[in-house]
Amino acid sequence: MIDDDPDEVEPSETPSTRSPTTRSPTTRSPVGDTKRDARLRELSSEHHAALVWARRLRRGLDRQPMAERFARELEPHFAIEETILAPALRESGEHALVDRLLAEHATLRRLAAAADAHEAFGTALHDHVRFEERELFPRCEAVLADAVLDAVLRASTEPR
Repeated sequence: MIDDDPDEVEPSETPSTRSPTTRSPTTRSPVGDTKRDARLRELSSEHHAALVWARRLRRGLDRQPMAERFARELEPHFAIEETILAPALRESGEHALVDRLLAEHATLRRLAAAADAHEAFGTALHDHVRFEERELFPRCEAVLADAVLDAVLRASTEPR
């Protein structure tokens, strides 16, 4: 658990409870009891670090320039979502979901570059992670082909 916020929990792996005919093993997501396809696990675990950072920013505990950390930690994550997930989701007809994803990424990039937007960035980052865990990733699991999720796994486990 991250401090006293019951909505922010650490990701933890759990044994798969799916039948042998189901697509892949699952793990728990960093936002609670949601089961997550193992091929999205790395991106989901990166959300935990983002939530910790967001919380520090919102509480005024981190006043360091954000651009460098953003480039190092979030840009590679965003790149996978924008180059693999977004096109596949758009092809599946999930236009509103993709539009929201890309708009939030643009907002986060803009805020990360600002010298005095720590609290706003922290709030936007927190809300964005929640959106991805609660809406984007579940939809990815429901509509995307195995080949797309396999590509996410490969991209997220390569050295970045």
